[in-house]
Amino acid sequence: MTSLLNDINYAVRQLRKSPVFTTVTLLTLALGIGTAAIIFSVVYNVLIRPPAFVTNADRLVYVWDHNPESPDPHQHDLPHYLSYLEYKQQSNAFEDLAAFITSDRFILRESKMTVATQGLRVTHNLLPMLGMTPILGRNFLPGEDAVDGPNVFIISHALWQSQYGGDPEIIGRSVKVNDGSATVIGVLPPRFRLPSWPWPADVLRPLQLGANVPQGRYDRVITIGRLKPTVSAAQAQSQVEAIAANLAGSEANLKSMTATVNTVQEQIVRRIRPLILLLGGGVAFLLLIACSNVTILLMVRATAREREASIRSALGAGRWRLTRQRITETTTLSLLGGITGLFLAQWGCRLLVWLSPNFVFIPRMGDITLSWQVVAFTLLVSLIIGVLLGLASAWKQHASILVTERSSTGGKRTGRLRNGLVVAQNALVIVLLIGGGLMTKSTGKLLNLDLGFDPARLSFLDINLNDQLFPEPERRIEFFRQLLPEINALPGVESAVFVQFKPLQYRNSPEAGEYNVRVEGRPDPPNNRYPRVEYRPVSEGYFKTMGITLISGRVLTSNDMRKEATAVVINQAMAKRLWPKADPFPLGKRLMVDGQTWQSVVGIVGDVRDVKIDQAPKPTLYAPYPTNTRSPNWMTLTVRSPLPMATLAPMLRAAVHRAAPSLPVAKVRAMDQSLLRATVQRRLLTWTLQFVAVMTVFIAAIGIYGIVAHTVIQRTQEVGIRVALGARRFQILHMFLKHSVLLMGIGLCIGIGGALGLSRFLSGFLYEVTPLDLGTFMLAPAVLIGVALLASYIPARRASRVDVMEALRLE
Repeated sequence: MTSLLNDINYAVRQLRKSPVFTTVTLLTLALGIGTAAIIFSVVYNVLIRPPAFVTNADRLVYVWDHNPESPDPHQHDLPHYLSYLEYKQQSNAFEDLAAFITSDRFILRESKMTVATQGLRVTHNLLPMLGMTPILGRNFLPGEDAVDGPNVFIISHALWQSQYGGDPEIIGRSVKVNDGSATVIGVLPPRFRLPSWPWPADVLRPLQLGANVPQGRYDRVITIGRLKPTVSAAQAQSQVEAIAANLAGSEANLKSMTATVNTVQEQIVRRIRPLILLLGGGVAFLLLIACSNVTILLMVRATAREREASIRSALGAGRWRLTRQRITETTTLSLLGGITGLFLAQWGCRLLVWLSPNFVFIPRMGDITLSWQVVAFTLLVSLIIGVLLGLASAWKQHASILVTERSSTGGKRTGRLRNGLVVAQNALVIVLLIGGGLMTKSTGKLLNLDLGFDPARLSFLDINLNDQLFPEPERRIEFFRQLLPEINALPGVESAVFVQFKPLQYRNSPEAGEYNVRVEGRPDPPNNRYPRVEYRPVSEGYFKTMGITLISGRVLTSNDMRKEATAVVINQAMAKRLWPKADPFPLGKRLMVDGQTWQSVVGIVGDVRDVKIDQAPKPTLYAPYPTNTRSPNWMTLTVRSPLPMATLAPMLRAAVHRAAPSLPVAKVRAMDQSLLRATVQRRLLTWTLQFVAVMTVFIAAIGIYGIVAHTVIQRTQEVGIRVALGARRFQILHMFLKHSVLLMGIGLCIGIGGALGLSRFLSGFLYEVTPLDLGTFMLAPAVLIGVALLASYIPARRASRVDVMEALRLE
């Protein structure tokens, strides 16, 4: 122990003697290890850490319906309620099987408080199956999820704190929920979420499916179960497939479906595996480059300490003693870098938590912390890096002791190792530069994409009229008609309209908002497979407010908002699909949506990317509201105003409150937030690759500088002799730069080959950019060449100005 403490003390003294080397090395290691700690925090939290409040999460599975004829093998549907019941009764693969459905907004009313919130309807055994117990009150009891079960519900910890002030007497309180009263029986633990379910639930009510849905047992539910300890997911799938086959033979509604079983872990990984692989691969590259750079710096420093090593060896220090000392030095340095990196990672994790509302596609992003597992992993990585660096430094030291001439075999081997590290650095850097360049160009095209409407100064407010307050459709229609003039009269509001399915709105199903359309005069297609189009009920002035271009014809007017009116407007995509050879576009043509009434096309507008920003515009039909509107109880108020959100939102909410004082009002959102959510995955990938690429370029520049500086030190006498014999400065510069350019050229050739593989991997994330984009493949090497030449020029320039007499005096 005393010997180890002496080695540590000596290592600290040596590091203090070389502040520049210590600072650069610590910064390099801290950046590499700290970034790795951040990414491992994400990987551990999302992919490895068991869900909170869930016991034996590795045995949790989801059961899905699957259409064998679907071209997408990962496209799953929710099982029918009948299927869930049969799986639960007939299968012996599960310890238990539960179900839940996402519910419409719950409206809670108590005295003067009205709260609109999202929730779930669950079977009574869901929470016990997950091993979750409320922190206050109790779980649901058997029979409470029956058709005639009592009206009870459980609230989230957040709702309990924000709306009820954490009142411990909340249990047993009767609260008006939607169209009736219900009793609070429990409070969920803080931050509770279902496994792999990205959205929080503030209210849990018993499923009671038959009492709420007219079709009863044929409705779809999300089915989750816990496997028995001796049963695998594959065995469970075989059982449910057999049960599904029997159901298909007896139930007409289930003939086209089979069943599949996915573990919760698989459910998470399948969606975000490409993202995690990209992040992890980028950080691994950064860590490799940082380690190779530190190795080069250690080799440069070892040259200055050759005499020290030779003297210690001559005084009797054995090879193991010298090796242990070097390992102690590099391990001390690496652990200091790791600790510094953990401080940087702590800030990085806080930044990710702050940004987590934009990362709804990644489960549990809001729970990321530097757990003890992450800290232990980071310190272990630091320790391993320190030992490996120490062994490399000791090998170089031993080689320098064995040789007496710089031209010896050992010196050549050491030089080849340094050159190999520089080549590897250049190869890795060019791979990351090209990957970052492709993502940057792709994201730039996506952000500058013509959306078909003007998103500036647009805000949205969802308004949902429940059946209790507005039981008749006529009252709902009248409410929206009376509200619109009041909104337009508000100061600072340029225009306001209503629409269903605002741009980039999240949908529970890819087909939500789509309907069959029939064209007049055309025969029915085989199996009645009519074309499907997006259906958008809109109010007067919608196209002007959104900034959608009119191509031909006219837009919808106030006369078209009458019930007997039959005018509709379609977009270019719909016109080209239904009448591909028509020129000009088919104004006056008639069509029928979902078997209602014949309607005439009076105008054609430009295409709008309002489903997914990176998806081609879908055929869309704009119908006048409320004519032929299928869901008149909910609409989205769309407002164009230059007012800041802090001013506009209270005005809109107050106007709705004046029109319906007991109606809960949702949050006002800006279009900018929707655009951010639509592009956040690509933005995150782009930012990560850009950051990693910039850091690797910086680290590689340090490495190139270090090896050129080391070469200059080694060849100082040679430079002096060359200058004395008449060599000019540019010749000295050429001598050193030629070596750097050669290493860089080899690294570029290798790196471009690796970049070809990465670009193909990135192809699924690229938008309107080919994986072999010529501009990126030319610009990235140019950037690296410029940085490398600059890093080489600085020490080479110093060598070209060496004093001849001082150079010749060197031993």
